[in-house]
Amino acid sequence: MKSINTLIKINTRELDELRKIVAKSEEEIDKLIFYNNKMEAELELEHALVTQNPEMGVMFTNYKRMIRDRQANIEGSLRDIERRLESLKEQIAVKFNEVKKYEILLATKLEELRKKELSDETKELNEMAINNYLKENSEE
Repeated sequence: MKSINTLIKINTRELDELRKIVAKSEEEIDKLIFYNNKMEAELELEHALVTQNPEMGVMFTNYKRMIRDRQANIEGSLRDIERRLESLKEQIAVKFNEVKKYEILLATKLEELRKKELSDETKELNEMAINNYLKENSEE
């Protein structure tokens, strides 16, 4: 039974670690989306400045290309993180099933022990009752 408890603890710890990794990955996604949106807003602001000052157009083209490259990198990173998240969620499901399997096994073992103890106790009480009965009947 001690080994089952140990397996439950180990798998629960691994499950918690996987969940932490998922949470960090989701935070990473949020940051990347934030930066992507921020760059888009800055690009719109720069475009508005260029329409007011056409001589800045030469620099804007390079700036726009740089921003679009960064956004493409961010989108690639987002896809990578999404794939990693899918894998992590599958691992979480497997680990969760393992934990539940061990918990059910432990509950079954505990129930068997309880029934055995109850059975042993009943046998002992029956034996005492029989002995008392025999003692009473032999004295008569």
